[in-house]
Amino acid sequence: MKTLFTALLMALTTTVSVHAQTSLLTHYYQVKEALVNGDAATASSKAADLVKAAGNWDLTNTPTGKTSAVSANLKKLGAAAQSIADNKNIARQREYFADLSNEIYLLAKSVKLSDQTIYQAYCPMKKAYWLSNENSIRNPYYGQLMPGCGSISASIKP
Repeated sequence: MKTLFTALLMALTTTVSVHAQTSLLTHYYQVKEALVNGDAATASSKAADLVKAAGNWDLTNTPTGKTSAVSANLKKLGAAAQSIADNKNIARQREYFADLSNEIYLLAKSVKLSDQTIYQAYCPMKKAYWLSNENSIRNPYYGQLMPGCGSISASIKP
């Protein structure tokens, strides 16, 4: 009975960890879409969800030798997301989003965040990057003002 309980607990812990890693990117994409749509309230709410997902990250599944780098990256990512969550001004949220995008890109290069290709896009007007799950441009920095401004600069294959 004790063995069964231990096995169930380990399975649940692994499921929560994998879910936190997958949801981290999902929440990031939701923040991006809110910024594309100029929706500061949703950006704030989804950024708060992203902060929680970063806090629930289980470092035990991090590849050997990357634990301290991933941990530091998650702290920076969480701080950038918290800045978006705490701010209701869309222009300020977009400024913080540049830092968030840099941190999640570094994380995605270090550990697998998705079974799908992750695209890195670049906005030449803002001189900033963002990630997307599609290879089309939907600019979060200028939203509906310049939705197609930018280009795909890199991709991370699963």
